[in-house]
Amino acid sequence: MPIVHLVEHVLLFKARHWASAEKRAEMVEQLNKLRAINGVLHLKAGPVLSIWPAHKILSGGYTHVLHSRHQNKAALAALSLHPAQIYCMDKFVNPICESVLALDWESSVEKHVDQFFEAKRIVLCRLKDGVCGDGREQLVSEIAEASRTSSFDGGGPNFSPVRARGFDFGYLAFFRWIDEAELIDNSPEVVLAKLKEGPFVEDFILVDYWNETGMQAENSPLAEPGHEYV
Repeated sequence: MPIVHLVEHVLLFKARHWASAEKRAEMVEQLNKLRAINGVLHLKAGPVLSIWPAHKILSGGYTHVLHSRHQNKAALAALSLHPAQIYCMDKFVNPICESVLALDWESSVEKHVDQFFEAKRIVLCRLKDGVCGDGREQLVSEIAEASRTSSFDGGGPNFSPVRARGFDFGYLAFFRWIDEAELIDNSPEVVLAKLKEGPFVEDFILVDYWNETGMQAENSPLAEPGHEYV
């Protein structure tokens, strides 16, 4: 299968405690409309399914996630400067969110369409001083092995430090279905324990969330035969 080079873009949002369910849902709806912008290969926003560490102070207390894919850095920059994106942030995100964390990295993956997976896992890491090159490659392999994902689509160093809050490495994986038992069987606690005990990672956040726009997985209880999801 041919290798595709992509840019991964991740935003974590912390909604204010007083933000109503309606306002949060409206934010998610408006964020997902950004997938119509030219140059966006994939975009999905939604509420966090689970986050580790569980303590809000340690994890940042993030409540929502956006992940998007772009052909290159120029396409990502075009999204950030697009009037629709600026309007969405000013009108629907900033008024109800007290903080936003952003991370961007380049991936080389076997495919760039992830509509066959129902859940995503995002791991953001602060690396220890001096970790580079082979250490980063080994870290990717360790997270992949610990997560035992159905499809592993890689990680890489962050190239947008302004809103990254010190996190400098991102990892993305997909699960074929959202069954919570599978997420538990994939043991986020074990993943984090290995990261904490390893020689590379100083700090981390692990987030699982529903890839709601991509539910056509083989043998999935939610799949509809003959229906194409986008």
